[in-house]
Amino acid sequence: MLFNQQVPTGKRRRWNASLIYCMVDSIGAMVEYITNKMRGLLVLTMLIAQGIIPNMGVQAQGMHSLGLNVQARQFGFDMGVWAHGNCKNSELQPRFFNNKARWGGISLGVLRDPGEILVINDRLPGSKPFKLNKVSHTWMVQPQFGLLMVVSERKSRSELGFRLKGGMSLPMAYSWPVHILYYQPNFLSDGFIDVEYNPQKHLPNQIGGTSSWSNGFRDGKWIPGVGGQIAMEFEWGNYRFLTNSLSIGFSTSTFIKKIPNWHDVSMNRQVFPSVFATFALGFVSESNRKP
Repeated sequence: MLFNQQVPTGKRRRWNASLIYCMVDSIGAMVEYITNKMRGLLVLTMLIAQGIIPNMGVQAQGMHSLGLNVQARQFGFDMGVWAHGNCKNSELQPRFFNNKARWGGISLGVLRDPGEILVINDRLPGSKPFKLNKVSHTWMVQPQFGLLMVVSERKSRSELGFRLKGGMSLPMAYSWPVHILYYQPNFLSDGFIDVEYNPQKHLPNQIGGTSSWSNGFRDGKWIPGVGGQIAMEFEWGNYRFLTNSLSIGFSTSTFIKKIPNWHDVSMNRQVFPSVFATFALGFVSESNRKP
């Protein structure tokens, strides 16, 4: 049996150590890759955060605040930057909709399936965790824009603000093939080789783990889509120039074709509905600081 249901203590410790090593290695590789090879995306992100790209309509109302956010959802997680303008009152609209503001942002994150499970091959010494039948890594860049409806405005540091938030997004998924460490026996010496994962060719008991996630990155393809979201947002701040918010809501992203995460085509998804939670930290512009 390749994967034991009851794992001995020693093997469990080795598995935990391998899993921690894999996570640390992946995070380190991600940071290094973004720093060295994705500077253009970082520059674009900062331009949006500073309001230099006015298409989202934030600058038209005057900048209220901008900052960073982290989102967790059913199909992954992402990090990004956001900005929103000052509230604009309109006497032609009902009272409930009087206080509204435009918001915009861009995020970068991982698009994954909840069915992904890490396993480890106990038969091969030094094996790392890998995911059976998962043949593609998928990241997603997602520009977003929309409206905030202020139900209860925070007027001081001790108050809690409440908003309704809605918007649209233009997600761009980038999928590239997963590479694995495949055991290659030889007469004089044996070891692992880096190959593109194909479950039809590669036996699970010969797999020593997933290799660097950046391998095969150039062989990926972009898959565009469209999405939307609705959420409740709670806003507070400990200091005059800081604002925090927690958003809980529902979002969906639909792509022009299925995202090829799995070898079995029937398991791949085209529509990704999600319940999400987003924490944001930002800076309030000087003209909008609370007393």
